[in-house]
Amino acid sequence: MGSFMNILFSNLKRMLKNKGSLAATFIAPVVVIFGLSVFFNSISASSSKTYNIVNLDNKSYSEELVESLIEKYTIKIYSKEEAIEKLKAKKISEFYEIQSNFTDEIKSLNKPEIIVNRRESSADFSDFNMVLNDTTNNMVIREELQIKLDKTIELKELVNDKDNLTIVAKDNNFVSKLILGMLLSFVMFASIGMCYELFYLKKLGTLRRSLTTGNSSFVIIGAVLMAQFIIIAVGYYIIFIVNVVINVPDLKADIPIILLNISTLTLVALSFAVFVTRIVKNEALIAVVTQGVIGLTCFIGGTFIPIEMLPEKLATISKFTPQYWALESINTGKWEYTLIVLLFALVLFTAGTVSSKSFSEI
Repeated sequence: MGSFMNILFSNLKRMLKNKGSLAATFIAPVVVIFGLSVFFNSISASSSKTYNIVNLDNKSYSEELVESLIEKYTIKIYSKEEAIEKLKAKKISEFYEIQSNFTDEIKSLNKPEIIVNRRESSADFSDFNMVLNDTTNNMVIREELQIKLDKTIELKELVNDKDNLTIVAKDNNFVSKLILGMLLSFVMFASIGMCYELFYLKKLGTLRRSLTTGNSSFVIIGAVLMAQFIIIAVGYYIIFIVNVVINVPDLKADIPIILLNISTLTLVALSFAVFVTRIVKNEALIAVVTQGVIGLTCFIGGTFIPIEMLPEKLATISKFTPQYWALESINTGKWEYTLIVLLFALVLFTAGTVSSKSFSEI
């Protein structure tokens, strides 16, 4: 254990002295994640915080919709005559009109139409429209489930599941989802720096020389990889927590499971770096291979864009990416899904380290 800790601290000290590598790993994530957070928060702050609704239905489901929106937004209810008058007088910029057949349409398992009356000069950059659309969709799904299961279901329990319309998940807003997706993507892209670090050790012959000492090969290799894991994981812990406190408080309740998934994805990134370093002999190809593979898996896995926006065939393939299961773990609150992420790391690591000797000769 003493040898392991000495080698670990020695590698940590060496890596932390490499300011250029640390800057390349963390400056882009900090700029992009904090920049997007500030940008969307400023848009939200500068836009109207009051949403005007005309409810022509006034039945159980339309009232439930309004109540669910009131939990997230400032809502003002008008009669249609009042709303039109205020819109013409430019006292409001828009209003949403819930049609008189809203409840009946849902009970018929049809998605009801909600009309937006807006002045030409106005625009809404918030996530209100997305939430309104998702909530309406979930009400239709909930109605179908209640008929099939013959029981009452709370709207808050629902999430879209294309396979069997099962329920359970959380509802993070658009900004939170965007920031979370970018964070997980950057964790995976950290494997590029890990690859260059391993190639650096190869050039110096550090691993090969270390294995000629009295230390076990597993101690040497374990210490090198652990040092990389600590730097990447802790770095992204700090970026995430600081951003949550400053810009995205909606994610505070999910901090433990998000940190867990940052850890498991860091292991995947590290294992992928080991695998790439073993099969790619030309250092100039590292960025091409890693960016290509990680970019593709982030796109399919849902960290670039929501999986719901992908074609059905791609959405099916997404289950073969670690990013998909990390997002599923966070969205459903199920830590068990991180075991699947760890399985990806194990497969890649095993493929990259067939033996300690082959690893030392990377």
